Amino acid sequence: MALENDRVLETLKGRKEELEKNMQELNVQMQSISNTLLRVAGAIDVLEQIEESKSVEEIVDEVVEEEDDDETEEE
Repeated sequence: MALENDRVLETLKGRKEELEKNMQELNVQMQSISNTLLRVAGAIDVLEQIEESKSVEEIVDEVVEEEDDDETEEE
């Protein structure tokens, strides 16, 4: 019985080491993915702000054109 317990113990210790190594590798991958996610989210935010800015500029341009047209008609 003692020999069998020793084998099981050694097997479990080996498995534990494998799992700890896998966990470390996964933590590294998770950090990398997290960094990439933050970069993508930042890029999305910047592009959305650019698009919103374009929309505001288009509205301003339309208002200015309408005002110019109104002034031209009044003359």
